[in-house]
Amino acid sequence: MSRNVSLSAAADHFVYRCYDATGLLIYIGCTSNVQRRMAAHQRGENSTSRWIAACMDRFEIEGPYSGRDAGRAAERRAINTEQPLFNYQERAKERLAAWMTRRPVALYLVERGLIELAAETICTCDPEARSASAIDSHCVAHVAAKVAGLTDMDEFDWSTAA
Repeated sequence: MSRNVSLSAAADHFVYRCYDATGLLIYIGCTSNVQRRMAAHQRGENSTSRWIAACMDRFEIEGPYSGRDAGRAAERRAINTEQPLFNYQERAKERLAAWMTRRPVALYLVERGLIELAAETICTCDPEARSASAIDSHCVAHVAAKVAGLTDMDEFDWSTAA
């Protein structure tokens, strides 16, 4: 489905697909500048980019599409058809809590030994406190409970932490 394309056409948009080392499609995106977008993913500027940076083995490019609207429409079609793991927002149901929509991502990260990323993905602990103390056993318990589908775990009170 991929083909060789010129990445210098600033007015055109491209759809890209990111795969892990096993060939699993993990993310589909759209951009007018593939090189800049891949660099942003590698810098880990947001949670999805951190997942991509940790897991992506290769990517493929499709396009160019005539303008942003055409590129975004192709991206949405591809996401809906191919169901990449990290594009969970596109398939999340409104009635689900945010952590529940991320549960498959957290499970994937746990299976690959990326516990800190899994904790960031679904742990309810304060992010600043969590990063200040690296990974706390309570965060790991949150990850385990939420990946298992348990939802009744209380948030950790960081003000009482030693």
